[in-house]
Amino acid sequence: MESRNPSIIPKDAHRPSMFPRRVSKWSIGSRKSLGRSSLFGIYRVMKSVKYENTYRTGPKRTDRISEEKLKEIVNETMVAVLESEVYNPQRAQTLSVNLSNQLRKYVHEAYPKSRYKIIAQVTVGSPEGCSIIMTSRALWNPKECGDTFVEATFSNTKIFAVALVFCLYYE
Repeated sequence: MESRNPSIIPKDAHRPSMFPRRVSKWSIGSRKSLGRSSLFGIYRVMKSVKYENTYRTGPKRTDRISEEKLKEIVNETMVAVLESEVYNPQRAQTLSVNLSNQLRKYVHEAYPKSRYKIIAQVTVGSPEGCSIIMTSRALWNPKECGDTFVEATFSNTKIFAVALVFCLYYE
């Protein structure tokens, strides 16, 4: 196979255009400015670090979540949020979602580097003439896996709430 002949006209011999190049309204700048300093180069540097699996099925004894501390966090949060609340059926859903998010946030703050997934379920209701029955079933081994849960209730004459917080060890 023969190699290609170089261009007959040298690069310096090209005439400049009679008209200047029209700048598009979408262009960012000259093409030379986008040459090698693209955003792709920045993203390549910021690759996430992948850690290898430790093959642990449970947490170390020092990393376990204490049920007593967890119950204290849940009770304090429920009292702080619900103490001045009055039950309103239109606001009950947002109140339970916000309380659930606050419980998750405070548990994460108490155990910042843990590998636990926090699940919070909150039910809010009116204490006047109603009852509630809640059940929860799970299949786990808390001694080896380190999974735990806490339930807490809050009630006064205006509102009641039941919170279940599950902490599941995740590798």
